[in-house]
Amino acid sequence: MVTRSYCLCDGEYIGIEYIYTVIDGMQINDKEKLAWMRDKAHAHELFCPCGCGANLTVVAGDRNLREQHFRLLQGNGSNECHYMEEGETSIDSKVVLKCWLDEKLSDDNLKARVPICDASDSNRKYEFTFLSQKNGIAVNYCRHRYNLSEDKLGILEQNSAGINVIHIVDQDNEAINWQYPEGMMKVQDWQGYCLALQIEGRDYEKAKLRALFYAKDLDGRWNSILVANSKLKDYEFDEDGKLIVDGKRVADLAKTTKEQYEKEQEEYRERREEHRRLVEKQREQKRQEWLRRQKEQEAEEERRKAEKARRREEIKQAREQRKKEKEAEEARKKVREEEQAANLKKSEEEFWKSINDEFARNDKQVISPEGARIVKCRKCGMIGETSMFSTYGGPQSMNYGICTKCMRKR
Repeated sequence: MVTRSYCLCDGEYIGIEYIYTVIDGMQINDKEKLAWMRDKAHAHELFCPCGCGANLTVVAGDRNLREQHFRLLQGNGSNECHYMEEGETSIDSKVVLKCWLDEKLSDDNLKARVPICDASDSNRKYEFTFLSQKNGIAVNYCRHRYNLSEDKLGILEQNSAGINVIHIVDQDNEAINWQYPEGMMKVQDWQGYCLALQIEGRDYEKAKLRALFYAKDLDGRWNSILVANSKLKDYEFDEDGKLIVDGKRVADLAKTTKEQYEKEQEEYRERREEHRRLVEKQREQKRQEWLRRQKEQEAEEERRKAEKARRREEIKQAREQRKKEKEAEEARKKVREEEQAANLKKSEEEFWKSINDEFARNDKQVISPEGARIVKCRKCGMIGETSMFSTYGGPQSMNYGICTKCMRKR
């Protein structure tokens, strides 16, 4: 932020850009204006614009234009200072615009920050950023679009007294992201188009000015349409004080561009309508094709259902057949098991009947029908499987031993 960018002198506001001029595209301090302003400062005739009564001095040199400003003299002023600081972008833009107007208008009496009451009989507080009574041209620069009130624009236009008012905003206000650009539309309604200033510091040679207007597309989205995009120095004024670029009035270019945009939108609307009809036709064809396939699918589904029912019936019959076969097999198995059980019982009975003969012969191991080895106790005569014996076998007593019970008694 710059300490002070303008002062109050002889009842008028004077900006720091007042001391600049342009020679061959370069910003140069004007010797006479700088000397006049220093004389005013030495005479204590430069005051803080807030009305506190404090005197200001000029800080200006030949090394860095960005450092030039007004500085408050300490120890003077009887009231509390309420000066509102001005942003760097705003000050740099006004310096660039001052250089542009100096070059294009050649008006030694170009004024800055001029209240409209100086140009009309209005007592409103709004002001022109720059005013050239000689050329009948005024510039209203606005850093932020939210400061572009309908009241301000209306008052400036109504009290311009035949002066062509040019409204310029900073480039940061240009982007809208498809939203309704309320602040910019206020300018467009009064001027017919918008002007967006792009700067690189206070370099007048690099400053650009874009002319554009805003319009809705067929989808209701707001777009910015470029009318002209040139360096600021390429914009001039015709004999009627109208803004021109490349020899054409910007207002005429905006009108032509707008007509072309509307024509393109209408052509696009027709193409989109034709596309919509084509899409509807294709959609209907697809619907009919879908209905045809749906009927085929329904018929196929019926066929599959019938086939599925037939297969279920076959499976049911096969399951019943397997069940019958299983029951028959189980019956046969039961008969075989009963026969085997009977044969086993018979074998056991015959085995136990002849077991004493086996022990008497003692020429081979005694094996039960279940496959278990049978031994006889020498002590108690108990006959049983080997698991019931502590000792058994031997060269002369193959099928004899001592049972566990008798061994414990020993």
